[in-house]
Amino acid sequence: MRGFTEGKRITEMILGIDFGLKRIGLAVSDNGILARPLMTIEYKGTSKTLDRLHNIFGSMHETPQYIVIGSGFEQAKSFGEAVENYFKVPVFFQDENHSSLEAEEYIRQTLNQHNPKKVKELLDAVAATVILQSYIEARKGGK
Repeated sequence: MRGFTEGKRITEMILGIDFGLKRIGLAVSDNGILARPLMTIEYKGTSKTLDRLHNIFGSMHETPQYIVIGSGFEQAKSFGEAVENYFKVPVFFQDENHSSLEAEEYIRQTLNQHNPKKVKELLDAVAATVILQSYIEARKGGK
């Protein structure tokens, strides 16, 4: 298995994942302080999705220090284990209760986006941002 770390510098970058059986939202934090949406990809089974993630991050010059996955689905745990084994990067789980609701509210109010198609396009990546930001905030509180 290929790891993110081969020939790349490990930084404070963190990857956040909002796991779903149709779509997966991705978010990153470059500094361990503030999360931002990255993109949404289709879930096409674990193996194909891991390859897609590898392709997305393969061209980066840095590697995530760790990955945070929302723990709302039972399948998220097994997906997280597969991610950890594939990329050789620690995976942590964060409660994702209400992350989609918070994301939708943010899209509608802050981004002033009300087109249902556009909201759906943004929802998973913004939900991943909510999950990752929640993890970062909880980690700060624990220090």
